[in-house]
Parts: sequence; structure tokens; C-alpha cells
Amino acid sequence: MNRPVLLAAAAMAVLTGCDRADSVAAAAEATAAPSVAAATPQACPEFPRNPDASEMTRPVEVPAQFASYVQASDTTLTVQRNSGPPACIDIGGVDIESLDSFADGRLLGASILGHEYNSYLVVDRKGSAAPVETGRAPLFSPSGRHFASVDISEAGFGAFEALGVWKVTDSSIRNLVTLEDILERGYDWQLVRWASDECLVFSTAADPSGVDLEERKFHELRLTGRPELKDVAEAAACRS
Repeated sequence: MNRPVLLAAAAMAVLTGCDRADSVAAAAEATAAPSVAAATPQACPEFPRNPDASEMTRPVEVPAQFASYVQASDTTLTVQRNSGPPACIDIGGVDIESLDSFADGRLLGASILGHEYNSYLVVDRKGSAAPVETGRAPLFSPSGRHFASVDISEAGFGAFEALGVWKVTDSSIRNLVTLEDILERGYDWQLVRWASDECLVFSTAADPSGVDLEERKFHELRLTGRPELKDVAEAAACRS
């Protein structure tokens, strides 16, 4: 083959390679486009303002660490999820006291306060279920696979008013225990600790009138078998 023919062949090869590279780049760009679109924040419908609400702090300030996936208007808290529609929370008549992050950012906690009202919502950003009401900020088990809370009072101003335990699975949050109507067993309920992933310790005021809150009595809740609250000595709680 003479030299002009070789040069022409080489030029054609270069052009073919360029065309192929351009095609690959275009295909990659087209494939990536849906991911960019999916990451675009979605808006929640605005909740109405509660005309009876007063002394709310506005505008709602979202801490910088949450700003990439939490937005707040005067009436609506929007929490973006990893996929699908966001969680939409009505704050038309309440204040956001704090925002918390759990499970390496998968779960967002929102402490909500209003007039004679308190709530704590846990949003699972990995799933699509409604936020979980826990009343107060939950306490996680040693492994992080469970969380629990208790929010019980005579006034009944809490949105939860119960004792609850939940399990965090790979795809959802599952309720394991909900105990209501346990105020007769004691006042000033507190979650003391997770002794293990299978046993929790709670305490109440030893004074049946609920006036003296210093002296405590203790209760254990084992998650094995049929969960049941048992009165125990402090030293014996979740020990055997």
C-alpha cells in the first residue's frame, strides 16, 4: 500500500474513533439526566395558617446541616426523601424547637411545640411512610436498630401519650410496642436506658401522688416473647 493510501486510512480511523467517543459521551449524558431530575427538590402543598396560633417564631430557621433536604415556609416543613415525594409536615400553628439527625442521616427528627401541645416526628428519608410520632426525641438501642420513647402526662398535651418501641429495618420503620393508659402505674415516666437491644429500663416517681419526683421506682421491658412492663428493683433491671 502506498503512502497516500496509508495516510487516508489513518485519518478515517481517527475520525471513526472520535465519532464513537462522542456517541459514548452522549449516551452517558442521557443516562445521567434522569438522576439529576430525580434529585430536584419537590414542593409540598402549603398548609393553611392557624388563625388561633400566636407567638410563633417566624421565619423558621433551618440549620445549615439540614438545608440540602429540609425547607420551611411559615406553614409547611418539607423533608426531601432519597426518592419519591417528600414528607410534608403542618407547622401552621406551631414552632419547630429543633431538628435532629439519626442513623447516619437516614432519619430526621423534628421537635414541635405549640400552645399546650408537643410532638416529635421521625421522618424516614429512605422510605415513603408517614412520619412516626414519638412524643419526645427517641433513644436508640446500642446497635441503632431500635429506638424508643415515652411521653405520658396528666395534662395530655402530647401528641403521643404512650410508650413506644420501634425497629429500623433496611426499608422501613416497624412498631414493636405501643403501651397506652399506663399513667396509673406511675407519674413522670422516663426512659432510663437501653440495657441491650432486647431490654429497656424505665422509671416513674415512687410517690403515688406525683409530687415528689426524686425517689424513683423502676420498670423493665423485654422485647423477647410478649413484651410486658415489669416492676423491678433498680439493681435488677434487665440483669437476668
